[in-house]
This record gives sequence, structure tokens and C-alpha cells, in this order.
Amino acid sequence: MKKIKVAICYDFDGTLSPGNMQEYDFMHKIGVNSQTFWRRSRALMEETNADGVLAYMRLMIEESVKKNLPFTRQDFKDYGKNLPLYNGVDTWFDRINDYGKKNGIKIEHYIISSGLREMILGHPIAKKFKHIYASSFMYDEKGNAVWPAMALNYTTKTQYLFRINKGCLGINDPEINAFVPDEKRHIPLSCMIYVGDGITDVPCMRLVKKEHGHSIAVYNNENLESKKAARRLFKEGRVNFMTLADYSEGSSMEQIVQTILDKIKLDAKIENLKKECRKTK
Repeated sequence: MKKIKVAICYDFDGTLSPGNMQEYDFMHKIGVNSQTFWRRSRALMEETNADGVLAYMRLMIEESVKKNLPFTRQDFKDYGKNLPLYNGVDTWFDRINDYGKKNGIKIEHYIISSGLREMILGHPIAKKFKHIYASSFMYDEKGNAVWPAMALNYTTKTQYLFRINKGCLGINDPEINAFVPDEKRHIPLSCMIYVGDGITDVPCMRLVKKEHGHSIAVYNNENLESKKAARRLFKEGRVNFMTLADYSEGSSMEQIVQTILDKIKLDAKIENLKKECRKTK
């Protein structure tokens, strides 16, 4: 039986890290509290009929210019270095990779986030991901952020599942629209696990679940609204599982993912047995 490939795709804010990444060092530096910033962002979105992600990115630029505190790509990486993580995330990737390896499964980890790519790249866990899909800025000749370059919202996130599915990981890879037979695709959607925490993850969650992959809604135990959101997603059938955002050894999250991997391995074994039956004369 050939080696099985599995993709685990994660949102970032609220999924691997509590809160929104912009609310830590960036907002402290420009002197804006989170409630004020997000209220202004929603107002800008409604006033200009803009996408919500583009609105918050535009507001980040406006606020930094107003305070004469331009930010660079390196600033973002520095902001991202100390982003807090949920319990166990720092050792999660190695542990789950080892479990997969013992069972003949190669696991690839991906980020699909509306947060900022540059910040995620600054965090020590960035090296654990095969690719990071997230919103990002364009920079001028001085290195200052001047315009949104990429914005991922709840519907555009799904395209990255298909990029992973086909193995066309580059944003501008023209082969994404080429025909590829199912059996030659890099990772089937049925071998994907999507982990998210809220409404912006719903299209990805539903797509993966519909294609016989598995979706997991995680929640922050200290946030009642977070738990309600996860329960609603599970109750409405948008996800296969809901669990606490705790990635530590022996946690419910670990047990769920390990069991999914066990199932994927058994499904592959069953398909192989079917193939052997077809060969029988």
C-alpha cells in the first residue's frame, strides 16, 4: 500500500491562537484599543461597501500614517514572534507527524487565515507549515506597507483547499485550472482535516465535510461565545466534531485527529482490497 498523504488545514486566530493577532503588539504600538479599532473597521466596511478583510487592512495603514508610525514587513514578523498559542500547539505538529509516520501517513500542515501572513511567518511555529495562506500587504521602496496585496475572506478561503488538493500551491500557479484526474491529485479532499473556530471557516468546513474529509470546530473555554459558536456549527451539521482548543498530549483534540487518521488508513486499506478483487480472474 503506497504512503497516504493527509493535509491538516488550520485557521489561525481563535484556532491556534486566542484572540486576533492585530490586537497584540500592533495595536499597542499605534495606541488604539481593540474595540475602537474593530468598530471603525466595521464602519469603514459599511460606508464603502468593502470586503471586511480589506477594510481592516486599509484601517491599519490609515492609523499608522496618522500616528506617523509606518510599519514594515520586518515589523510584522517582530509582532508575530510572541503571539500566544493555545495549550500544546508548540509540540502538536511533531507529535501528530510522528503518529502519522508510525501508521504510514505523511501529514502536511497548512494555514488558511484571514489574519496577516507576515505575522504568522514571524512566529516560531511558521516552519511547521508546508504553506501559509493568509492576507498580506504590498510594500513601497522604503519597505513600508502601502496597500493590501492579498485578502482572504470566508468564501475565498475555499480556493486554497483546491490548491492543496491539486498540489498547485503558488498563488499565481496557472495550473490550478488544469484538468487533473482524481487519482493523480496531490491530496484528496477526503484526506483533509480542517480546523477552525467560527463563522468565517464555515465554507471550508462544509466543503471538506461534504467531500468525506473531516472538519473540527474548536473553542476557547474562557469565552462563552466561542463555545456557543462551536456548538452551533456542530448542531447544524457543518462540522464533524467540536472540541476544546487544547492541543496537548492526550487531549480530546489529539484523540479526534488520531482517530481520523486511523480511519483514513483503514479506508485506504479497504480500497486496496477492492482493487485486488477486481484483478481476480
